[in-house]
Amino acid sequence: ILAPIGAVTLDGLWDEFLEQGQWRPLLTSPVVILYTLGVSRWLAASEAKMLAAFRPVVQIDDQAFEQMVRSATQINPTGEMIALSVGMLAGLGISLSWLRGLNTFWLRLYGPVSLALMHGLLAWIIYGAIASTRLLTAIHRQPLKVDILDIKPFEPVGRYSLTLSLVFVGGIALGFVFGMDFTHIFSWQAWAFYLPLLTLPVIIFFLNMRGTHRLLAAEKRRTLKLVAEKLRTANAAVQARLERDERLGDLAGEYAALVAYEARLRTASTWPYNTSMLRTLFFTLLVPLLGRAISYLLFEP
Repeated sequence: ILAPIGAVTLDGLWDEFLEQGQWRPLLTSPVVILYTLGVSRWLAASEAKMLAAFRPVVQIDDQAFEQMVRSATQINPTGEMIALSVGMLAGLGISLSWLRGLNTFWLRLYGPVSLALMHGLLAWIIYGAIASTRLLTAIHRQPLKVDILDIKPFEPVGRYSLTLSLVFVGGIALGFVFGMDFTHIFSWQAWAFYLPLLTLPVIIFFLNMRGTHRLLAAEKRRTLKLVAEKLRTANAAVQARLERDERLGDLAGEYAALVAYEARLRTASTWPYNTSMLRTLFFTLLVPLLGRAISYLLFEP
């Protein structure tokens, strides 16, 4: 935060930057860097909580579980360096347009360095996030204790997915505050860009749960198939007794229980989230617009 302030002060351009409203682009890089560092720790803590909550479902011993986690969470340092380098080069390329509009020493130094650091860090975090998806994939391959009528043990995956979505909502909110021109907020071009962007957290929310959904859906299909076979047998037995004009006896209770069980199975959810998670996601999608409105009221002439 002090770097851009110092650069503008040393170049003596504060009056010009404040009058033209250029303070927001100036602070974009340090704010994004701080935000990325902060949320990366939050994501790591959320992932650890998900792993701890998931542990009772995984039917392997502690030693095998720890070995699986270590193997799935190893990240190739070479890949990290490549991601970091590509991001920094992209930042340097983007800074060329910044340099064309400046002719002062400190801001010309600050622009490329800050943009290179920001994009390098973003690329590094994205690479790590993609690599971390291997852990959930590895867990799904283990023998799991699954009760399709009680999927609460899998809700930590939904909470982690919600955390990922909220991180992206925060990033979009920063983009609204520091990047969107409020004078053109009602133009179709602005909304053609930002409305699809607001769907990104929703897509991330469901994509991250897709593996767990497939696991639960497969268990639901398997259980329904077993119940259907039992019902066919029970149907034949009921039909035979009816034809012989015999009392159904205990068979009636068994048949009713099977029918009720099948009905419960068909309505069972295969997505590891609850209503509270959906409500949180919906209302946080309004945060970027609220943040931009507050920015306009406080800082725009």
